Amino acid sequence: MYKKILSLCFTILIISCGKDENGGSSSKKDDFNRKQMLTFWADEMIIPAYKDFQTKVIDLETKVNTFTSETPTDANLLAVQTAWETAYVAWQKVSLFQVGKAQELNMAGNCNTYPTSVTRLQQYITDQDYNLSSPNLQDVQGFPAIDYLVNGINDPIAFYTSNAEKEQYKKYLKDITTRIASLTNQVVDDWQNQFRTAFIDNDGYTSTSSTDVLVNYYVIPFYEKQFRENKIATPSGVRTDIPVPESVEAYYKKDISKKLYITALNATKDFYKGVGFNGNKGQSLQQYLEFLDKKDLAELINAKFDILTEKSNALGDDFVAQIATDKSKMLDTFDAIQQVLRQGFKPDMMSALSITNTSTDADND
Repeated sequence: MYKKILSLCFTILIISCGKDENGGSSSKKDDFNRKQMLTFWADEMIIPAYKDFQTKVIDLETKVNTFTSETPTDANLLAVQTAWETAYVAWQKVSLFQVGKAQELNMAGNCNTYPTSVTRLQQYITDQDYNLSSPNLQDVQGFPAIDYLVNGINDPIAFYTSNAEKEQYKKYLKDITTRIASLTNQVVDDWQNQFRTAFIDNDGYTSTSSTDVLVNYYVIPFYEKQFRENKIATPSGVRTDIPVPESVEAYYKKDISKKLYITALNATKDFYKGVGFNGNKGQSLQQYLEFLDKKDLAELINAKFDILTEKSNALGDDFVAQIATDKSKMLDTFDAIQQVLRQGFKPDMMSALSITNTSTDADND
């Protein structure tokens, strides 16, 4: 009887140890210093990248304000186009860090939903009746919408000078730029105030801990959806064998599509390897795997990243032209992206780090 009671108590103990203090499932704890890694992520990766992005967005807002308040000229239009491109490139370095306030505001959806719906955008401008906070308007704002307004309109100087709706178009351009700036300011302010401490202190092993939440976002919504599907799979027609070139990122400034993609790829690799925004190195997912005696897996992921980099570098600057002339290079890039995902990130890396896939965006790869 004593043995039965002891066995029952032991079973209860095991079950209770498998729950966190809030009743949720907990991951297996190890001795890796997650807090040190989270500190590096916050101070050397996330906050510097967002502050840099904020600087670029402020400059874009300034250039747009000049363009919309003065007589349009080739010079002030070029200033907007250049500032837009610079900020769009900077966006690629923060798009994987959609946690905290950025997640709350759905910054990724509001800043970079593409392709933009030109028909709906034109209607909203004509009606002057829109609420940019509505989730239904994500495809008529952000960088893709600015792309159309400054790169996609035929003879933009003449349009913004003499078109009957020129003032409405100027107002809309200003409004969507101001919204990007507002979202960015909120995220930066949050990181620099209370969220940094909360992010670092939440160094546990549950599905809601900072490591688990950010890695889940990094692997699924970012790498699998935004990076693989949006940048490569959809425009090249991997799933349907029907290319959709109008879905290329920066469609109206096609010659920067590779630049945006490569910037995002480098940010992806840097996060895994622990390379900070300014090039300094720190605790990383790679070091975490090595600490857990998973050096073979860590090296495999690096090898797959090397293959992906090689395939990506072979792409032309203009993805629309690449799809039209030699789609196979886009398909090769997709396959290389898949190798990092299937043979590295999911499920092997996440399993090794005891991180449960909690994303509702997961697919069957």
